[in-house]
Parts: sequence; C-alpha cells; structure tokens
Amino acid sequence: MLNIDHPSDAVLAELTELGFADPLLAVRRLRECCVSTRQRDLFVEVLPTLFHYLRQTADPPATLINLQRFVESHPDREQLFVLLRDEPRAVEILMKLFLASLFLTEILLQNPGYLEELTCHRRLSDFKSREEFLAQGRAACEVADAESAGASLHPLRRYQQWELLRIAACDSLGLLDLKTVTRQLSLLADALVQLVLESLAEAEAVALDDFVVLAFGKLGGEELNYSSDIDLVFVAGDQSQRYWKLAQRLVRGLTELTPAGAMYRVDMRLRPWGRSGPLVTTASSYADYLTRHARPWERQALLKARPIAGNLELGTATLGQLRAAQFVGEGDIIRADVWEMKSKIEAELTRQGTLGRDVKGGPGGIRDIEFLTQALQLEHGQRRPEICSRGTLESLARLTDAEILLPGEFRRLSVSYTFLRTVEHALQLMHNRQEHAVPSAPRALDYLARRLDFPDGVTFQQHVRQHLSEVRKIFLAHVAPPASAPAAEERPLAEDHFGTAAEAYHEIYSPEQEALQLRLLGQLRPDRVVMLDVRSLEDCEFEVTLVGFDRPGELSVTCGLLFAYGLDIQAGTVFTGCDVPHAEDETTLERSSERKYVNRFVVRHPTATRSTPLDWDRFEAELTSLLQPRLETQDVQAKLIARVAAHVRTVEAEVALMPVEIDIATPAGATETIVRIGGVDTPGFLYELTNALTMAGLQVTQMQIRTIGERVVDVLHVVDAQGQPLVDSDRLRQIRATVALIQHFIHLLPQAPNPESALVQFRELLESLLKREDWSSDLAQLSDSQVLRTLTRLLGGSEFLWQDFLKRQHENLFPVLTGIDRLQQPRDREELKRELEELLAARTPKQQRTELNAFKDRELLRVDLRHILGLQTKFGMFSR
Repeated sequence: MLNIDHPSDAVLAELTELGFADPLLAVRRLRECCVSTRQRDLFVEVLPTLFHYLRQTADPPATLINLQRFVESHPDREQLFVLLRDEPRAVEILMKLFLASLFLTEILLQNPGYLEELTCHRRLSDFKSREEFLAQGRAACEVADAESAGASLHPLRRYQQWELLRIAACDSLGLLDLKTVTRQLSLLADALVQLVLESLAEAEAVALDDFVVLAFGKLGGEELNYSSDIDLVFVAGDQSQRYWKLAQRLVRGLTELTPAGAMYRVDMRLRPWGRSGPLVTTASSYADYLTRHARPWERQALLKARPIAGNLELGTATLGQLRAAQFVGEGDIIRADVWEMKSKIEAELTRQGTLGRDVKGGPGGIRDIEFLTQALQLEHGQRRPEICSRGTLESLARLTDAEILLPGEFRRLSVSYTFLRTVEHALQLMHNRQEHAVPSAPRALDYLARRLDFPDGVTFQQHVRQHLSEVRKIFLAHVAPPASAPAAEERPLAEDHFGTAAEAYHEIYSPEQEALQLRLLGQLRPDRVVMLDVRSLEDCEFEVTLVGFDRPGELSVTCGLLFAYGLDIQAGTVFTGCDVPHAEDETTLERSSERKYVNRFVVRHPTATRSTPLDWDRFEAELTSLLQPRLETQDVQAKLIARVAAHVRTVEAEVALMPVEIDIATPAGATETIVRIGGVDTPGFLYELTNALTMAGLQVTQMQIRTIGERVVDVLHVVDAQGQPLVDSDRLRQIRATVALIQHFIHLLPQAPNPESALVQFRELLESLLKREDWSSDLAQLSDSQVLRTLTRLLGGSEFLWQDFLKRQHENLFPVLTGIDRLQQPRDREELKRELEELLAARTPKQQRTELNAFKDRELLRVDLRHILGLQTKFGMFSR
C-alpha cells in the first residue's frame, strides 16, 4: 500500500469503508508518515492494528491527521513504529486520546515520549492518594532543580499535564469509572495547590501554620471536571493581612499562562463580600459575615467546603465554627431561595438560546440534582447531620437512608447524575474549556454521540431527554412552589394538539423545541394551514420547523419543495399526532380532530449564508399555497413535479448506482411498522419516497433523518390507511422493493431527457405495476441497474411512445429491457423468420394469431427503443 504510486481499488475501497471521503488523500497522509524504506517497512506492519481501531473511531479522517502530526513530532520514528508494532495497546491509546480531546492531543504532540510511558506503565490505573500526588510533584520539582520559586512552578505544570493525560487515558480506555476520575482530578488539584503554596511560602519566608485554603464547589465535593474552575477561599486564624501578598502570588501562580499552559482557573468570589472583600479573611470575621450578611447561596455553597492546603487542622476547625450559622431558615424559605436561584440560571440560558441543550443548568440538568440535594440538606441537616456529605452521589444515598428521598428517586437521580456528568466530561475534555450545551449541528452531535458509544445523535438525544425529564419531575416535586405548576400547564397544551400521542411527542423534542412548536401550533388557522420557523445554525445550514394540519401527501410536498429550493435535508424528525375531540363551535380546519404534525429539519444549501439568505417568506407562501385543502392531490403534484424537475436539471448526474440497505419489520406487539433505510445520500429521495408511501396508502407517523458523511440513515414509523401496522409478508416485500427502486430511479433522474415527464411516467408505471399480480417479478427486473438506466432514458423521451406503447405493454417492455445486450445489434429478415416459425409451430389458428400479434408488438417496440437509445446510426435503418 505504501510502496506503490497508484493504490489498488481494493485499498481505496477499504479506506472508503473506514470513512474516508477522499481515500487518495488518506493514502498520501499514511505515506508521509515515513521518510525511509526502513520506516515504511515497519509502518506497514502497524497498518492492520491501525485500521482496526480506525473502524471504531468517530472521525477517522481527523484521527489520521492527528496521527500524522504525532509521527512528525516524534524524535525517533523507527522507535515509535516498533512500539506501535509490538504494543497494539499503544495504537489504541493514541486513537482514544485523539478522539477524546484536542487538548490531550496537544499534550502528546508536545511530549511524544509520554506515549511509551502510558503504554508501558504497569500501574497506570492505580488510584493515587493526595500524599502520592504530593510526593511525585515534589520529585518532579527536585529533578528540574529550579533556580527560583517562579521557575519551580514550570515542572509542576508539566507534572499536571502528565497526570491529566494518564487519568484521561484510563478514562478513555474504561479503566476508571466516573467517580474515580473526578476524585483523582480533585486530589491532583489538592496536591498542586499545596505544592505551589509551599514553594511561594518558602520564597516569601512565611510560615503556613496560621493559613488555610478552603475549596468549594466541585473541587470541595471531590467531583472536579477536566476543565472546572476551582472555587477557593483563603482563611487565616489571625492577622490576615500578613498573608495578603502570599495569597495574591498563589492565585497568580495557579492561573498564569506559560508555554506549558495554566494550571487552573481560580474563582475567589465565594469569599465574604465577594470581589469587594479582602483576599484573606479570618475565621472569626468569616463566621460573623455568615451570621449577619450571607445570602442563601453562600450557606448552600458551604455544604461542599473542605480544607485542601496549608494548615488543614485550622481549616477543619474553621468549618466547624461556621456550621452553626449555616442551617438557618424554614424549609419553605430554603426551597423558595433554591427555586429563585435555579430560575435565574434558566432565564440566562434562555437568553443565550441553550436552555434545552444545557446538561448542567437547563431543566433536569446537573444543577437540578445538586440544588435539590443541597436544599434537602439545608432543610434537614441541623437535625440530621449524618446527611451532610460533600459529594452529590454520597449525599443522595444518605438522604435515601434517612427516608427523605424515596429509593426510586435515588435510583433515577444517581443514574442520571452519572450519565449527565459523563456527557459534561466529554464536552469539556475536547477543547479543555467549560462547555455544557449539547451541540445542535447534526455532525457535531453525531460526533459527540459516537465518542460516548451511542450509534448516532438521535439515539443519544433520546437518552439525554429521558434523563432530563426524569430529573426535572423529581426536582419540581420537591422544590417548585405550588403556584408555579409548570408541568401542569405544559402537558395539556401538547395533548390539545396531539391527543394520546403527546407522550411520544415529549420523548422526541426538548422543552426548548416544544415551546417553539406549541407556539406555532397555536397560530394555525383556516387560511394558515402551515407555520414555519427558520433559524441559522452556521453558513449554509438552517434549522427549519414546520407545523400544520395533516393531510395525505403533506410530507411529500414539504420534502419536494425543500428539494426544489436546492435544500438538502441533513437531519430531522417528523411527528404526527392523534385525533383529539373538538369543540362544537370550531370550523373544519380549526378542529383538533384533524391531526396535526411537527416536522423539524436541518437543511443545507450550497450557497446560502447569513449575508445572502434564502427567501424563506417566499418558500412559506408557496408551501401554504400547495397545501390548501381545496386543491386536488393530482393538481398539487403536477405543480410540484414541475418545480422539482426544474431543479433536477441543475443537478449533476451520477453514473454509479450504489446499494441501498432496507430493513422493514413490525416487532411483536408493536402498533407501527419500522422502516430503516441506509445508503448514499441522493438529493430528492425523501420527496419521491414519501410520495410513493402515500400512493401505497401508508401514513408516516414518525421519521428520524440523519446524514453521516455521504451516507443517509432514515428510520420511518408507518401505518396503513386504517392506522394499523403492516403484517402481511408480501406487503412488506413490496414496500422494500419499491423503496430500493425509487432510490435508484431518483439517482438516475438527471440523465432523463425530460425529467418532468420522466417523473410523471415513472409514477404511473410504478402505480400500475403494484396493482399487478406478478409485481414481484416486474420489480425484480427493474432493480437491475442497466435495465433501470435504460428505462430512465426512455421515460420522458416521447409522450406518444409512452401512451401508445410503453404504458400498455408491460409484458413486452420488460423482456425487451432485460435483453439489453440483444438491443445492441439489428435483427435481419432471416432471424425474425426463424423465431416466428418457432413460435407458430404446433399452434392452433387462434393461438397463432395471438402469438403473431404479440411478436409484432414486441418487435415494433424493440425497433422504437433502438431508435430512442441511438443504436441506429442511419435514418433509413428505422424504416427498414
């Protein structure tokens, strides 16, 4: 593979299968990893292992780029390739770290020798105590033999990077669970703060016997993320001013940016009086502030406080002194304060537009669990001190043991907390920054999902919504004021529109999406049968939300018009509700008994940007016109076909027909049939597919659409005209064959001489075929790529030929089409005579007339087809 100028088709096919859209570029990158014959020979031996792990990665092209960068940064490529050849674990570690984080990748690029340490470390996943971190950090400083206190912090930063890499590698390889990872990150931070403090105190000649660093928040609870701020408060037993300079240098030492990066972002706002307060306070001043002036959230924050550096005994004594002022206020007041704080957080997220995607501060997120836990601790902690643990999971267990939480609540909260924290870890680890919002762009969402071992973004989002929903219900049950009753207001609104399907609706869409959709649904009127909302995601990409009254063909019209405007559907969901009883005074279109739908698509346009936007008002007006109930279905389709065909003429025709994967099943006890379709993305496919399903009398109740690279994966839930799933095996085979045929025909449509006529005639042909008893054999013949390509060229070529011959002569059409090779050569008189004599032999006069007519029609059709296909080079050959 690495020794040839032109890789074989098999090699390129394997790279394409791995996920490389440009396999030749992948080959070039692999070759550039080697600069000598010896290196090339060694690297070839690594390729099988490399390809094995590339198959498991979410983004093979990006992973290969990072591999090339790492190889080029290594001082001894031969030694590296020997390691990768002899230690497959090293390849796995590289692939996992490249996938997990750009931040970790940069650490590896700066320190390529770390790979061998990670691979050969016999105790890589051993749990380290605070004392072990301290000892190893001191040893790192001694080896560096720093000349000054300022310089001695650099080896500590390098030591921190190594430990972050070690912990993240164990995390990515599944060697450490979430609780252990967060505890290790927290103990590492404890040790580093202590080591920096010792170094600076020695330089300042200041004793630390009367000074302590208290940690709050995630560090205090020993639940630190990879990219968390560390919340600190500095306390002195007496004479706090003598530690002010040391405290300033400590903050600077932890946050200062160097070539090796900064250690931590430090937040000092939890000290008495916040930003305006002194950097160091005394224990007595702190207690007095807490008694007289502290706000509720400051008392709440103390639940996680613990000493981490300096005189730890002083810290323990200080916290004991503060506890007396911590538990004040009645339960109703505590819950009201927590509700107010959480409402402010959600209001800010709403302003930012991330409320429904934020796994930390959004409804049902990590903050809901933490605030609920702390509210119950503040309410009951004075009487039941045993419930006051700093860690969230341990606190939930203690609250359950004390019968303050129900066992079922504990199970749901603890499972959801672990899941949401895992998502938060993945978001922050990628770029080493605080990030809590799940991405909205389909590609980024799919990438995150695969990093977390989900098959796709849709499945991942469903799990996220389920956890957020379960947490929110428990949070509201314990914390929400009775007057707020948000859940009681939302659900009937959805039920008003979707009836008994409201539960399924809540599972599909986030609260943020529901708020928009329900607002649009409330604006539907007799003269406004569809409502539209469009939001830009990035250049060329838009999120389109459509709601309206369900009617046969509506989905096909929507998909067709999107295609006609040059918009390619990248991802999306389709949902149709159930019948709902209506009021007596409602007009026909206002009646909820006419089912309503919600369609959400992420679409891409090749040229539209924020500076040159699409005319969405025109799109909405045209869609509204096409969906008016007074129009007959055939009239709507006629208008739409003209629009679609006009756009088809601008689409570059593809030559190769790629396979399409179709799975259709009705699970036992299911109320819907599930259709899964996978294959190369073909523009316009959804339009023709949904039209064919309508033509077959099927209704799409739900659909999930996603695009991965150049492949599309669609999942449809369908029922028949009576609202029942499909159980007949022949019907299921018919649908499977029809879907494959449509996919291939739409792929070839740009090659038709008149796409508009070809599309109309194809539909008529398909409709008539499905009514025939022998539809299975006819469709099987059409599934042949050469046959279908020929048919595409014939359809739309001549209205006369279609009406008088092709449309009426299926029994002649298919034998001729399947004999494509025989069409290439003309047939002379003698050949025709011999065939006719064989057909008429041993026949009755009546049978001979039938055979003769069939022979004549078949041969006339054959001559016509040769002429249309350009196989007759001279004009006179046609009449001959």
